[in-house]
Amino acid sequence: MTPAPPDPPNPPQGDPPPKPAPAPPPNPPSRGGVSRFRNRFFGLTDRPPDPKPADAHIRQQRRLATAGLEFAGGILLFAALGYGVDTLLRSTPIGVVVGALLGMAGGLYRLIQAAQPPKR
Repeated sequence: MTPAPPDPPNPPQGDPPPKPAPAPPPNPPSRGGVSRFRNRFFGLTDRPPDPKPADAHIRQQRRLATAGLEFAGGILLFAALGYGVDTLLRSTPIGVVVGALLGMAGGLYRLIQAAQPPKR
């Protein structure tokens, strides 16, 4: 007996099955997560900025703000002491004026000291 001939293939019915999506291209080597465009045109990197320049600027601002508060506080403190002296002696406001001038002189001295660069 002879074997039976194979069945003919079935003709396609309807739409053919969709082709699988092409694989995405391989990623280029990472440059730290920052694109070349951003790095080149905006100077961005993944490294945090160097904190030293900002810290030095903030330190200078704090020194000068402290000197300003010392200047105003010295005037107010010595003026209040002068007012107390005027009250005790029942005198004219000469104590307030002298106290304010002494506070201004001391505050100005501290302000000049603070404005000069720190000695190392």
